Amino acid sequence: MYWIADVKPNEEPIPLRIRVIKKWKTRTTEQDLCYLFVDRHGDAIEAVADPRKEQSLDAKMTVNLCYTVTGYVALPARKSRRVVQHDASVRLGDTSLFEPLCDLDIPSYFYDFATYDILLARKLNPKQLSDYIGRAETISPPLIRKAKRIKKVKIQDQWANIMEITFWDESIFPYQKEEAVGKVLAVTATLVTEYQNNLQLETTEATSAFLNPQIPNLQSITDRFNQLKHPTDVQQNQQTMSIHQIVNKFKEDPMHNKFTYTANVTEITLHRKWYYVTCPRCPKKLFLQKGIIPRFVCEDDGYVPEPIFMYCVNTTIADESTNAKAIFFNDAMTQMLEKSCHDMVITHGHSDPDIIPSEILDIRGKTMVFDVAMKKDGTMAINKAIPQTALEPVTPNPKAIVKRHPPSSQALDMPRKQKKC
Repeated sequence: MYWIADVKPNEEPIPLRIRVIKKWKTRTTEQDLCYLFVDRHGDAIEAVADPRKEQSLDAKMTVNLCYTVTGYVALPARKSRRVVQHDASVRLGDTSLFEPLCDLDIPSYFYDFATYDILLARKLNPKQLSDYIGRAETISPPLIRKAKRIKKVKIQDQWANIMEITFWDESIFPYQKEEAVGKVLAVTATLVTEYQNNLQLETTEATSAFLNPQIPNLQSITDRFNQLKHPTDVQQNQQTMSIHQIVNKFKEDPMHNKFTYTANVTEITLHRKWYYVTCPRCPKKLFLQKGIIPRFVCEDDGYVPEPIFMYCVNTTIADESTNAKAIFFNDAMTQMLEKSCHDMVITHGHSDPDIIPSEILDIRGKTMVFDVAMKKDGTMAINKAIPQTALEPVTPNPKAIVKRHPPSSQALDMPRKQKKC
C-alpha cells in the first residue's frame, strides 16, 4: 500500500487512499483550484487543478469523504505560499479517478502547528503558509478595510507570545467575542507578516479557524493555557512619548510620523460630523439624497444600496505636557466602543452625522494609549486606542514584557500530524 509520503515530484503516480479535507481557490497568478488530501498516517499533500474543471471534479469527489485516487500527475509543490511541507503536489485532470472508500482511520482534519521561532523564518521569501495555535485573548468588532468587513484576533501561545491575526474575511472567524475569548484557537494556512517589529498573521484563501480544535491532547493544551496569565493589551517593544515630544520630533523629522503616547480626551468637537459614508465599489465619498426614502448615491456608481459607514470623530486630547487636535478614525472608535459605525448608524438609529451619540461623548475624560500618525497640518490621526486600565503598570517588570519563545531545537509537545478521527 502506498502513502502520501511516497509521492515524489515528476515520478509515476501511485494509488493514494485519502480523505479530502478542504477545497479553496487561490487568488495568486496561478489561479488554481486547490484541495488538501490527508492519509491514515496523518500526512497531507496539496492537490491543484484548473478552475474550469471544478464542476467535473465536484462530480467525482466531495469534501470530507474518502477515496482511492489514481490518474493524477505528481509535480513539485509550489515554492511560495505552500500550504504543507510536502515537496510534491498532485495535479488533477480529466484522467484522475476517485474510487469511494470507507476508512474510518483516516483523520478528518490536519494541523502542522508552527512555533514562534519557525514563524520568524517564514516572514522571509519565499513565504510558506503556517498553522498556529493559541488562546484567544481579544476579538475586535468587524472593521472596514478595502470595502471588506474584517476582524482582528489576538492569541497567546504556550510561551506567552502574543500574535495578532487579521481575518480578511470575517466569515472565516464567525465566532462572537463572548464565545471565543479564553478558548483554544487553531488557524491554518496563514501568512506571516511584520508590523512595527512585531510578527503578525494574515488569513489567506486557504485559511480555516477552529475553536477547541479536534486534536487528541486538547485538554492538556487547554490546561496549559489556563496556567498563563491573561495578557494586558500590551504595546510590545514600543515606548510612549509626550504630546510635546511628538510634535517636536515630527518638526525635526517629518518622515518619522508614527508614535505611541498616553493621553486623555478633553473635548469632542461638536460642530464637526462624526462619520462619513463611502462607496463599496470605489473609494469615493457618497452623497445623501433626501426624499421619502433617503438614500446614498455615488457620482460614478449611482445609487448604493449597501454603503460603508466610517467613524471620523474630531477631538482635543491632552497630557501633562500640552494638548493637541486629534481625529479618531474608524478602527480606533470601533475598538473603543466595541461597536461598528454601521451598527451605530443603522442598528441603533444614530443616522444624523451632525448629532454625536452619547456613547461617543462618553469617551471624554478617559485616559488611553494611542497609536498616532502625524499629518502635515500638525493634526494627529488616531487609528488605535486602548484604555489605560487594560495596560501594564507604568513601570512594569522588564522581564514581563520580553517576548518568550522556544529555541529552534525545542519542538512542540503537541502532535504535528493527527492520526485519529
